[in-house]
Amino acid sequence: MPNQNQQNDNPEIRLNRFLARSGCGSRRSVEPLVAAGRVTVNGTVELSPGRKIIPYQDEVAFDGNILSLPDQWSCYAFHKPVNVVSSLAQQDKRKSLLTFRTEHSLDESIIPVGRLDADSSGLLIWTNDGMLAQQLMLPDSGVWKKYIVYIHSPLTEADYKALTSGALAIDGRKCRPSKITDLSADKQSMIFSIHEGRNRQVRRMFKLLHLQVIDLHRIEFGPIKLGKLPVGEFRILSKVELSKLREAIGAK
Repeated sequence: MPNQNQQNDNPEIRLNRFLARSGCGSRRSVEPLVAAGRVTVNGTVELSPGRKIIPYQDEVAFDGNILSLPDQWSCYAFHKPVNVVSSLAQQDKRKSLLTFRTEHSLDESIIPVGRLDADSSGLLIWTNDGMLAQQLMLPDSGVWKKYIVYIHSPLTEADYKALTSGALAIDGRKCRPSKITDLSADKQSMIFSIHEGRNRQVRRMFKLLHLQVIDLHRIEFGPIKLGKLPVGEFRILSKVELSKLREAIGAK
């Protein structure tokens, strides 16, 4: 009997989509791997990412390792500690995310979605569904992300308006309007929400106003909440959470 993915997928799919769904990366990021001759179909090097293949019938391999679609998509919430780089590759002497995947014996197909800079902590999503990961990582995915932010000096009314109105620009492009709630009495801590995902965006937005972020902690990614998940630990998302996450990006 075919598994759930066999029933849901079309008989033929593009090679780059198959590679993405197998956990090799986004459809765009796997294309250079195909062009480099690292992917074979039925034992023959395939250089076209648009090649149509039939999952469970055609044999696809990456660097000699045969790939397959997971029997079930897995998706986890993870509490990233500070001083950990959001990469599976080792960088300088700081821990990478690979350490935690290995310690928790997660399959190599399960990869982190997006980034938190090394000095920030909080919620990261991990999944082996390459299509879901690709959609969540798009800068304009529209998924709201919520952070607890501490700054070194009080937020002024002008700062508040600049941050929430969409007046600030990064790399020549205006940021989408953000939200600020739960502003503390000293106006140096708050809940800050954005619905785009540019590199180090929160810190860069505050820096434009000469405000230094001294602590940044993500507590929500779309409908997924960090809750009381201990630092450095994973929890698998429920079917309801996963369904809501797909709905947030308009995926089925």
